[in-house]
Amino acid sequence: MTFLLDLLLPVEPNYDIFRQKLLALTAFAVAYRYPGASADKDTARQALKFCKEVPQEVRLSLGLSP
Repeated sequence: MTFLLDLLLPVEPNYDIFRQKLLALTAFAVAYRYPGASADKDTARQALKFCKEVPQEVRLSLGLSP
C-alpha cells in the first residue's frame, strides 16, 4: 500500500501521515495470509481500526463526509 501512497504523494504530500498505518496494514496482510498464522484480538482490532481510519481521514481531507 505504500507503493500506492508514493504514487499519490506528488499530488497530495500531506498524505504521508498515513505511511505508518499503511505499513502496518501491509505487514498484517502478509503475516496472516497463510494457513496456521493468526492474529490475536488486539492485533486484529488495530488492523480494523487502521482500515477504517485511513479512508475516513482521506474523505475528510477531500471535503467529503466520513
